[in-house]
Amino acid sequence: MMSLSKIGRDPFLVAYALAVPPRCVVTVEVSRPARKRQNRKVPDVCTSLGVQWCNTFTLIRELGFRTSWQR
Repeated sequence: MMSLSKIGRDPFLVAYALAVPPRCVVTVEVSRPARKRQNRKVPDVCTSLGVQWCNTFTLIRELGFRTSWQR
């Protein structure tokens, strides 16, 4: 029997986003479409399943996050 530590949490995040649209998976991974099987990256799995995904910077931009820091 496989344990959660062995398969990781990524499959569960993608499955949740697939089951409850319009969820978006936020990831720091970079797409690598040439990779196959267990080496596939989250963005590529999401794309193949039709799940929306974005990176952290896109999330911050979409949420309109701002700080009061001065340049």
